[in-house]
Amino acid sequence: MVTVPDREQVTRTWTELISGAVTRAAAHAWAVRWVEDEPERVTDPMTGSALLHLHGFDQACTAPAAASRASPPPADPRCP
Repeated sequence: MVTVPDREQVTRTWTELISGAVTRAAAHAWAVRWVEDEPERVTDPMTGSALLHLHGFDQACTAPAAASRASPPPADPRCP
């Protein structure tokens, strides 16, 4: 049986994501089970919220602010 993630595990995954140790896709894949398949097993609201934010994070990307709001920001090469 797989252990339900706790705050420490979720914090570690967020830290690894921010540092680049894991990819957006890997963080999403880890959270999928707890958001899509077995959300009722996550009973801590803070852990559940953090998992919800990790879920789908592979599709989130924020480009740097544009120098001018009159034109769209340039494509960010860091965002696949």
